[in-house]
Amino acid sequence: KKIRTIRRDYGKCIFCGQCQEHCITGKGVKLSDNIYDLAVFDRAKNVEYQEKQLLVCESCGAVITTVEHLCFMHRKLGPKAFASVLNLNILNRKLKLTEGQDLSSEISEKLQRKDMFSIICPNCLRQVTVKYTIKGA
Repeated sequence: KKIRTIRRDYGKCIFCGQCQEHCITGKGVKLSDNIYDLAVFDRAKNVEYQEKQLLVCESCGAVITTVEHLCFMHRKLGPKAFASVLNLNILNRKLKLTEGQDLSSEISEKLQRKDMFSIICPNCLRQVTVKYTIKGA
């Protein structure tokens, strides 16, 4: 499993508020009006780390997103999330609909139609879709 580490260095923060302004969730970063004091002698100690599990393409190994971000998108989209094959695959795992069944299949060098239902990145999904819908191979 791959992990993405997010590092926040409050010793270098200028408290401009751009992190709160551009936070995609709207509640991931909340600044307060309270006086914040960097109460340490060494600013290098004011570092915070978060580790998030990454979702990786089973074909090419490209990073798709974090698992937590995919769940956020799923909740945000509501019923529209089921239009994405990737969301359906994650939902199957979450609901444990395929528990006890060995559905793992190794993706060979060339992507095949059955690989559309694996966890693959948008580039690999596009390759499969173009190959099997336009060419009819």
